Amino acid sequence: MDFPKGFLWGAATSAYQVEGGNRFSDWWEFERRYDSPCEDKCGDSTDHYHRYAADIAMLASFGLNTFRFGIEWARIEPEDGEISYAELQHYRRVLECCKANNVTPIVTFCHHTLPIWVSRKGGWIWKDAPKRFSQYCDLVTAELGDLIPYAMTINQPDLDTNLGYRYGRTYPGFMAIKTMEPDKVAAIVEPHMSQAHILAREAIRKNIPDVKVGLGLAVTDWVFDGTEEELCQQRIVKNCEGHYFALTKGDDYVGVQAYTTNYIPAGHNPDAPVSKHDFPCPPGKKLTAMGYEFAPFAVADCVRRTVSKTGLPVIVTENSEFCNAGLVQIPQSFFLPLVFGFFLEPGLEPLGISSPNSSKMSTCFPTNSETFGDLPLSWTSLTDRISSSTSHGVANRFLKPSLVEK
Repeated sequence: MDFPKGFLWGAATSAYQVEGGNRFSDWWEFERRYDSPCEDKCGDSTDHYHRYAADIAMLASFGLNTFRFGIEWARIEPEDGEISYAELQHYRRVLECCKANNVTPIVTFCHHTLPIWVSRKGGWIWKDAPKRFSQYCDLVTAELGDLIPYAMTINQPDLDTNLGYRYGRTYPGFMAIKTMEPDKVAAIVEPHMSQAHILAREAIRKNIPDVKVGLGLAVTDWVFDGTEEELCQQRIVKNCEGHYFALTKGDDYVGVQAYTTNYIPAGHNPDAPVSKHDFPCPPGKKLTAMGYEFAPFAVADCVRRTVSKTGLPVIVTENSEFCNAGLVQIPQSFFLPLVFGFFLEPGLEPLGISSPNSSKMSTCFPTNSETFGDLPLSWTSLTDRISSSTSHGVANRFLKPSLVEK
């Protein structure tokens, strides 16, 4: 299989999840509330903040050429109007490390977290949030733009609007729905996040004229079962995808972040709010460690739909299967052949794939041969093994017999 020259093969992380010590982030405070729904605290995490050089060198040693990582707004502006140039220099060192390792950076400017001072004003409910976010993007790209070829303004604004604010699973949303109706909260957040993307895109392009700018969207492979399918689809598209697909007009690419399928059961009320996390998959399905259905083909389906809705180039900026013994023991390396058949289809020409998404770089590519079989550390050797078939079962011939479902 031949991939286009310059195709992006990479891994992706979230700054808050891997850096550790982000004490000025709203999630740091959120995790420590007495009534917090968070089960754990980030703490030092994997200490990527100090170990970035080793992590990036390891990424390059796997044959990858791209690293999507985040710049944490809370580090750059820890207090309202207080700019940390020391932190800007830290991220310059990270970008220079990418360059030294021949790794292309894709920089995410907001990955769910906000500075505490923004969150206390309401987060994306705050009317000035779009302007302040774009000013932060302007500052960062004015200082670091010479090293940023790809920019993602906001990671999953569709997920933040619905899961984060309508369902209260981010700090500002958690606080807002204590006193406001969830749908009203989401109705405020959606236009604010949209404006933030547009203003940030303008600021980034002003400082980096040849940059590629886009959004990262949480796209799900929906499966419907029932007579209200059409109405359910309309509601889901409205709440979860439709607006943000339209928002990509004027972008250079779309980041598709897809993990699994979601089943909408028969009898679901099409007028009820819909979240991607509302409906468990049917009994008998193989589950990953995250409770998702093991469904690598969902990535291809999501890319097809995204291309049909936007007409833009695609980068798969997140996807993976979280596997534990006793659940689905299928190696990450063999997740890929099930997905890459879609690259061969006419009209689908993704720019790249920066995944699996992992909070720990070393877990992206397990090397235990007893469990994971013959794991190639070179993407050349991996692509040599990928069939040109687009069948969902294409990977079975690559799996160790013990890992194939009987």
